[in-house]
Parts: sequence; C-alpha cells; structure tokens
Amino acid sequence: MKATRPLQFVHFAPVPLNTKGDGTVYAFLAVDEYSKYVFTLGVDKPLTDLSILFHLHRLLDHTNFKVQKPDFTLIMSVGENIESDIRKLIGSSGKVIFDEERAITEITPVVASFMEYMKGL
Repeated sequence: MKATRPLQFVHFAPVPLNTKGDGTVYAFLAVDEYSKYVFTLGVDKPLTDLSILFHLHRLLDHTNFKVQKPDFTLIMSVGENIESDIRKLIGSSGKVIFDEERAITEITPVVASFMEYMKGL
C-alpha cells in the first residue's frame, strides 16, 4: 500500500553513525512517504527504549507533524518490545506497524544523499 496523502505513512528509524570520538551514535530520522519530507529528530547514544520514545515524542511535537496530524500510521524499524508505550504516546489517531525493511527502504535514500553530500566537502 502506497501513501495517497501527507503523513498517511511516516517511516521512523534510528540510523547508526560511527564516530571517532563517541563510537556509534544514532541519528533519529522520520520520512513522510507521500511528500518525502524528512524529520530530523536528533542524535542519541546509546540506542535504548527511552531514546526511541524520546525521539518519537519529538516527531509528534514537530511543527510540521502537528499541522497536518490526521490519522497516521508510523512504520517503525525498532521498538516492538515497547509497543504499548508507543501506542499510548501516539494516541487514538495513530497506528503503528513494525516493519524494519519498509522503514529502512524509505530512510535509505535520505542517508545516501547525506553521505554523497559529505563526500563533496
């Protein structure tokens, strides 16, 4: 099923980034499947249930998310073990699907574009 309107399907995933000073950190990104709008939610270390919930809360509070917040479905690559907490956070207007492959498929072009940009610096 493909999105037919903004924020119908929003893909959420932490992207691991290796750093020299801090080891692996996680950049939390979400992508609206319809518009391809990218929500940059922050970086955290380590990846924990609490960090997932924190960055998901940042998504839900993001100005561009709140403006158009109709019924939405989050497609998440992580967090299945805290599904009840996620459902409480998103409320009755949201649904959640745990599908790592689908979430990563939407996030990958964003990361690839960023890496290509960094090569040019």
